[in-house]
This record gives sequence, structure tokens and C-alpha cells, in this order.
Amino acid sequence: SGVSSGDPRYYELHGLYGRTGACQAPGDWRLGDRISRDLYRTGVFDEARILEGYPLSRQADEVTPSATALTQRSSIGLYSDAASADSHRVRLVLAEKGLSVEVVEVEPDGPQPEDLAALNPYAETPTLVDRDLSLYDARVICEYLDERFPHPPLMPIDPVSRAKAKLVISRIERDWYDLLMVLERQDKRGRAAARRELAEGLTASADVFGSGTQYFLSDEITMMDCVLAPLLWRLTHYGVDLPDEAEPIQAYAERLFAREPFIASLTTTEQAMRPG
Repeated sequence: SGVSSGDPRYYELHGLYGRTGACQAPGDWRLGDRISRDLYRTGVFDEARILEGYPLSRQADEVTPSATALTQRSSIGLYSDAASADSHRVRLVLAEKGLSVEVVEVEPDGPQPEDLAALNPYAETPTLVDRDLSLYDARVICEYLDERFPHPPLMPIDPVSRAKAKLVISRIERDWYDLLMVLERQDKRGRAAARRELAEGLTASADVFGSGTQYFLSDEITMMDCVLAPLLWRLTHYGVDLPDEAEPIQAYAERLFAREPFIASLTTTEQAMRPG
């Protein structure tokens, strides 16, 4: 069977080609037809397969998995950077959910899995693969995992509390993660200023960490903690020294670091960031 001109999906597929500008749409799209390398790399391959209603074969000369690619596409897999906070937060959410997944570690400056560029138009980590779905962007992945595997929940159920939690996560990313990214990159320019600004920003929020709850603004572990934990774990490694008045942050961090899911989320590289 195929999608011929008598099927409404035929026009949707042509529209898909038109949006990408990748190449000319085929005259008659059928199961097993080879798809364009350009279309595959625009990141809309999954959409084309959905319209077709069945996985389409790749071009013979299209990207093929390498030895470092995921081996089982029938289960959840994660392309992860062993040293990146963004990859760490995804691994932490997976651990909090008690999910066992295949993890492929990707060196940012090393050989890249050959199918990563097909799964993610930016060919970056973290990238999650769940059967025919591929996701990138740490926040998107974490929210998907929380909805896909709702127990234990890491986000509030009611829309107002959920929106407030998302705003907190956005603030953490914009105010602190952006500075952490400066410290994580190879280019050393701006690191001293980033260390100072990060230490000052965290210290100014110390009273929030000492609000009397077990975790961040909650007595239950939440997505906010899963975002904060990888950041706090890296402070010493990157030379970010917190003053005595930031003691509530240190105490909060130690509670997070002692949790079994957090310990399970650590790579060998991350364990070495805080020896002993």
C-alpha cells in the first residue's frame, strides 16, 4: 500500500516537503520508498513516517548506526555527555523514575555516533530515543519522561503549581545554568566572572534553600531538585566557592547527593569531580 493522490495524506506529505525546501516531493509515495537524505536531515523524518503510517526505509547511502550507536531501538536509549550538567539532569530523572535505559556516552570533541545527526538536527547531547520518537533539549526530555512515566511524579498536578515550578526551572536555567555552561566549555574566557556571578547569585538565594522543607520548596523530590543537583555537584570542580552564609545551600546539596537515585545517576567522570 502507499499514499497516492487519492489519499488526503498525499497532500500533507507534499506540504511537508514544501516546508522543508529540502527536495522535490515524490509523485507517488509508497511503503518502503527511499526518502531523500535532505529530508531525513531536516528533522521531519518522523513526521513523514507518521503520515505514511509505517516506518519508511532509509536511502541505501543514508546514515547507518556505528559501533557506538544505540543497539536496541525498541527500548529507551540516551545519548549522553558524561560530564555535562544537561545530560546529568536527564540521567537523574531516569534514576528517580527507576528506569533502566541504554546509555551511549558521547565525547563532545570525539567521534560522534553516525545516527545522532539523523535523530537530532543539532547532533548534540542529551538526545533521548523512545522507539520511533527522538527528543533533544534537556527540559523537553525531562518533562516528557515525567509525563510518560508519571510515578513518582516530579511535577505538580494542578496547572497553577505546575506553571510556577516551570518558572522556577526557567529561572535556574537562565540565572545559573547559563553561567555553568561558561565553565563547562573549553574556551576559558569569562570563567572568572562566571564563577563570581554564580557564587553571588546562589548566595543571594540561600534563604530559599533554608525555607524549612526537605528539598527545594517541597518535602518531596521534584523536577526543580533534578535541575539543581547537577549544578551544585559541579561547583567545587569548577572552583565556585560559596561563603559561610550559603550554608543552607550546602546542607540542601548534601541531602540530594546522599539519595540513591542521585548516586546511580553519576558517571565515572562525574564521580571524579568530587573525590572522596
